[in-house]
Amino acid sequence: MSRWGKKALTEEYLIDKYISIFQEDKQALDKLETKYSNLLRETEIIRSIINIQKDLELLVWLIKDGYFWRGDDKKREVYFKHLSTTIHRIIKEISNLDKLGIEVYSLTD
Repeated sequence: MSRWGKKALTEEYLIDKYISIFQEDKQALDKLETKYSNLLRETEIIRSIINIQKDLELLVWLIKDGYFWRGDDKKREVYFKHLSTTIHRIIKEISNLDKLGIEVYSLTD
């Protein structure tokens, strides 16, 4: 993760904003899953939505818990690696849904 990315993810004034955005996205996906679960019988679609929800919850937890990114260099590197991996999984699932013809962001508006 770039130096700018690390700084952006540890700025105190941005943390609440990130948490709010991630929680809103998760709530929208919760509603989406409930609304379309009867229509979207495709287990792959539902699995992707659930995976995104879980990873958004993890992102909120990681960003809220300053213990890791305020720690020593080793803890910080582990933290940022875990954060990068989680973000990558979310992007992968969104891409998977896009390939299946589901536009996540247009459905949650």
